[in-house]
Amino acid sequence: MSLFSRHLGSRLCARILACLVFGGALLVYKATLHPGFFPGESARQVAVALFRAPNTLDVRSTVSSRKEAPLVLDWRRQVQVDEASQNALSDTALFQERRLTLRTRFRIWSLVSSLLARHVPFGSLAARMNGLSACFGALSVALLFAIVRGLLLLLTFHVSPVPSNRRKTAAVLAGFAAAVALAASVPCWIASTRCLPHTFELFLMLAAGYLMLKAAIRHREGLMLAVGLLLGIGLLESEEGLWMAPLMLFFAARAIRTGGLGFTHGGVAFLSGVTFGVMGYLIVNWLGPHGGEGSSFMLPFREMTQTLRGIAGTLSGGWLRNAHSVVIACFIVLPLLAAVAQAIWGNQELDGVSTTLLLLTLLGTTTLALTGGSFSPWGVYRPSASLQLPCTLFLLAALVVGFLMGQGCLMAGGRILPDITRGNRRRAPTGEGAPSSESPFGRLIMGYLCVLLIATGAFNFREVMDWREPLASQVAAETIRRLEGRRWVVADGMQGLLIRLHGRMAGKPVGLLNDEAPGRLPPARQAETILRDPAFAGLDADLLRQQVQGTNPVTFVQALLTLAPRAEEQVLVLRDPELWRHAGRRPLPDVVGFLGQAGEDRVDWERLLQAHNDFWDRVEQLPPLGSYAPVWIRGQRAGLRQQLHGIGACLADELARAGRTEDAQAVLNRANRIKEEPLPSSQDLFY
Repeated sequence: MSLFSRHLGSRLCARILACLVFGGALLVYKATLHPGFFPGESARQVAVALFRAPNTLDVRSTVSSRKEAPLVLDWRRQVQVDEASQNALSDTALFQERRLTLRTRFRIWSLVSSLLARHVPFGSLAARMNGLSACFGALSVALLFAIVRGLLLLLTFHVSPVPSNRRKTAAVLAGFAAAVALAASVPCWIASTRCLPHTFELFLMLAAGYLMLKAAIRHREGLMLAVGLLLGIGLLESEEGLWMAPLMLFFAARAIRTGGLGFTHGGVAFLSGVTFGVMGYLIVNWLGPHGGEGSSFMLPFREMTQTLRGIAGTLSGGWLRNAHSVVIACFIVLPLLAAVAQAIWGNQELDGVSTTLLLLTLLGTTTLALTGGSFSPWGVYRPSASLQLPCTLFLLAALVVGFLMGQGCLMAGGRILPDITRGNRRRAPTGEGAPSSESPFGRLIMGYLCVLLIATGAFNFREVMDWREPLASQVAAETIRRLEGRRWVVADGMQGLLIRLHGRMAGKPVGLLNDEAPGRLPPARQAETILRDPAFAGLDADLLRQQVQGTNPVTFVQALLTLAPRAEEQVLVLRDPELWRHAGRRPLPDVVGFLGQAGEDRVDWERLLQAHNDFWDRVEQLPPLGSYAPVWIRGQRAGLRQQLHGIGACLADELARAGRTEDAQAVLNRANRIKEEPLPSSQDLFY
């Protein structure tokens, strides 16, 4: 064991171990990578990177007041809505709804992902973008391993009675435990297998922490300059950077003090780095897409002010009455602070009742934080459609896991296995300078954490596999294949976004038409793009506006399909066949949508039936939703199956009118099977 410990302690082997941790995490994330684009925030991030769109984040906050609230005149939309009749409130109550558009979030992430999406032609777009998050997730896991290992060696260098080679073994085990706790957590696992910016946030925080550790060890103030640069970027990059700023400032102060840099050198370098990071972020935001149009150079500070107001409101607005905040404080934040205090100022000889009670308490809170369905912060976010993953909270829990594993290994004398030859040796001398004894309690902590992490990873694997929705990508890809020269699709919401992404992958640019409420025109720029398109040549734009905004208004899409010559050759309608009927065309079901026919043209029913059956075969081969799939994914999956069922039922009606009753009945039966979600089976686990 001593030879093994000596090899683990070498600097080169430590780097090799960090690379192995990175490679192992990357292999796991690649093996569980989501097939295709994940609907929701992930698909939106891909669209932002591909089309160089502004990475906006809409935040709606509603407050009630007994008097009329002042209306702030700002470029951002702010609407006052009187909903006193609802919720049984008095007539004097007023609801003020503020709609804030945060245009500066994830600017650096958008820049990095845009470079990968637009200038790296290797592999499919979905695999590249999902793989980018997997790469940042694996880097975060490797950095956490290096940080925990280095911290334990630094804090126990002069004070621990355990021999140096065994301290290095304990440091490696603590780093592995923290890395597994972070990598196997459901939020980090989900964010690493889909194109989401959360792993990039973790990477910025952990890179800053690793540079702090190196600055404390190597006594270099240039590293503190890099730490300040990353921290300044993180302050404006995301809301998590502001939440973590106090803790990061505390760690920076400790690194400056431990490294002997002094605040006249290390502090100045750190503050200079923060200034450079903030100014660089402002310049990147100002020069980015849509940055200079209607937005000032100091706009990120205005958005940061809004975030600080939200944080202040959370801390002072009765957070004790919020079960989510109480759970986070009791099982995540307070255990981390206790672990930090014990690691820095605690008794390093690991004896006493207070230390044992503290370790038992931390074991209990860590177990609840990692596994408790209602106690875990992940339990609150499972039904969330916005997918605000609490990756940072599980990072804090992973640090506590690393502290517990390190303490347990040090209590066990730095040995992984008990020394079976110890009883044959002479009793070791007692007193100062004597080697530490091996505590069974420390080995019990190590074994418990190993079992906990293995069980958590096994259970979380099934949940991550259930967070898959390949049907949406299949429908979008089939839509692109069924266009056959058409350039416009009537679709809305997330389905339209997925169609645009698959069209870009296939080299077929697709335009989207949203069937909005009657009497409303699209935005001016979008309307001009539609009316000037060669597909709608010969369209009378003035007559179209008159029909949409007339006394008997119709929807913009309905007027467009009615007035545009040869609209049936340019437009595919996905959901509503009545649009073609109102336009005087015959709707013809076509696998994922409806084509328009100007007259009673001859239809090749055999070819159409074969196309439907081929696509339905691929749909039936997809794995069913698992028991851990969230509600919003189930709703979207049910909507897609209902859409396919409606197309199949319409095809059955058309076949019955054509005199093919047997084919009509077979199509109707299969459409009914497509409508229902099948039950999962054992072979669907590793799809």
